[in-house]
Amino acid sequence: MTNFGEQVDESPFAARGFLLSAMFLGVIALVGLLVITISFIGGDDEDEEASAPVAPTASPTDEDSPADGESSVCGLTEVELAGGLDEPPGGAEWELVGTIAAPEVEGHGPGRIDDDGYRSCFARTPLGAVLAAANWSAMGSDPELAEMFMEQALAEGPGREAALENAGSSAAQDDDGASIQIAAFRVVSYDGEEAAVQIVYTSSYGLDMVFPFDLRWEDGDWKYVVADDGEPVNPPYPVESLSSFVRWQGA
Repeated sequence: MTNFGEQVDESPFAARGFLLSAMFLGVIALVGLLVITISFIGGDDEDEEASAPVAPTASPTDEDSPADGESSVCGLTEVELAGGLDEPPGGAEWELVGTIAAPEVEGHGPGRIDDDGYRSCFARTPLGAVLAAANWSAMGSDPELAEMFMEQALAEGPGREAALENAGSSAAQDDDGASIQIAAFRVVSYDGEEAAVQIVYTSSYGLDMVFPFDLRWEDGDWKYVVADDGEPVNPPYPVESLSSFVRWQGA
C-alpha cells in the first residue's frame, strides 16, 4: 500500500522553502496528491493542461493612462494597461534570495529592495506582474521575508485575513535539500487592473510544477489575490512539457 505521508515528505514541492515561496499555505496535501497522481497516470493529464494563449501585445494610449492615485508607489514610469509577454525579457539580472534566484529588470522592478532584503514595487506592466510573482517566490524561501510578504503583499479582502490566520497555525515542513528554481512563465491574462501569471518551478528531482498567481493592482503595486478562505484562487498542477510557456531562469 502506498504510504501517502512518505510520498509528500519526499517531494521537493513539500519542502518548506518552496511552499512558502509560492505562498500556498495549507496545500501540502494537495501538492502531495498531485505528485502521486502524475506518478500513477504517467502524465495523462498533460492533454488536460491549460494551454491558455498569451494575451496579444498592445500599447497604452493617453486615454489608457492610470487615474490619479494609481501611480507606482516608488515612481516607476512604465505603464501598460493591456498586453502580454511571449518572450524572455532582456536585461534581466538575477540574484539569489534565500535559495531561489530572483529576477530584476530596470524600470519594471523590483523598484525597492530594503536593507532586510524585502523586494517590492513592480511596474504596472505584464513584465512587472511576472517579476512580482517571481520575486515573491524567491523571498518565500527565506522564512523572514516570507512572513513579511504575508503582511505586505496580500491583496485586501477576506482572503488576506484568512491567510494571515492560517499562517499562524500552519506547520511548514523542513527543507529536504532539493534544489528548486524558476524555469518558465506564462501571462494568461492582463488588463492593467488584474493579471493572471503562471510560474513553473523545476526541481533537482526532475519534476516541474505550475503555480498560478492572481494579481491585482492596489496601492501603487501588484498584490497577490487569494480566495476568501485564504487559499490560492487556482491550485498548482504538474506539467511535463514547457512548450506553451516562456522559458526563463537565472540558475
